[in-house]
Amino acid sequence: MDEPGGSTTDRESRLGTNPTDGQNISAEQASQLNLPLWNSANQKLDGTKTLTDSEIQIVLQNLFSEDYTTRQKIIAYLNINQHVINKPLVEMLVKNITHHTLVFQVTYALEVIGKSAVPVLLEALVKIKEIKTPLDVAQMENISETLIRIPIRNDANSNGNDKNGPAVLADYLRDIKVRIDEINKNVNHSSSHTPQDECWWSSDLGKKMEFYQMARMKIHCLLGEMNSPVGLDDLLALLGDGTKRVPGDIIETLAKIGNKHALVPLVRMYPVESEISELGARYIKETCRAIIRREKLSKSDPLFDKLTEAEKDNLGKILSGLKIS
Repeated sequence: MDEPGGSTTDRESRLGTNPTDGQNISAEQASQLNLPLWNSANQKLDGTKTLTDSEIQIVLQNLFSEDYTTRQKIIAYLNINQHVINKPLVEMLVKNITHHTLVFQVTYALEVIGKSAVPVLLEALVKIKEIKTPLDVAQMENISETLIRIPIRNDANSNGNDKNGPAVLADYLRDIKVRIDEINKNVNHSSSHTPQDECWWSSDLGKKMEFYQMARMKIHCLLGEMNSPVGLDDLLALLGDGTKRVPGDIIETLAKIGNKHALVPLVRMYPVESEISELGARYIKETCRAIIRREKLSKSDPLFDKLTEAEKDNLGKILSGLKIS
């Protein structure tokens, strides 16, 4: 079974490891790989005994072994014992947010396991409860991106819970919007600095607002990766009427899940972005064309009647070469 994202050797180079099955290695390599631990784990790969956390980690390292037999043995173990090892793997994913190598290994192992990992991942996602800290965002991101890598990620929970990944993220999005609204109310009732004042963003409220807006955008990016439109209304609100520039993440996410209501603001934004960033203008152009193809719109759609003559000229530039009626 070939691993996605490059050859095994490429992955090992990125990870800074080169696991083996314990044959033909030096004493120094054996010490680095903790050969006794690997031998202990290897003896349990028949599924008769439970692996410890340390043994799971050494197994994950050897999931990228150059030795095909070792790699296939571990893949077989993951598939046969998936209902036993799912929970320890997800717990390891949650506990080791900043350990990027281990997160990569666990994510791939869960991807190998597939469908049976989804309910456990969803349970972990729900347990976050609230998005209050950068650690919460990192946990949400790691779990969600693992769900994204499993093709059946949007299936309902097998325990009867109809909450899927997008539905859980939508709950977090609603909670974050409530917190943002509360901050805005506090600002409106205060005679002190406002978000229009640069120094306001260094205040406690400003820092909270910046964090919640970052988390809000991260959720929209994840929903876009899941091809879910559940938060589209809020994404369109972030886009605005096209008179102000917006972060590129908004444009890229609209390319995946945006509808025709994003087109007029994007057309208005296009000439401004063209003066500032050729790359940004290209993203807007590609996003408009993606939405028009997805929505099967024509150049004469009533939607474009609200455009001024100058804006219609910009629409013509965006659609130049695109075959539509």
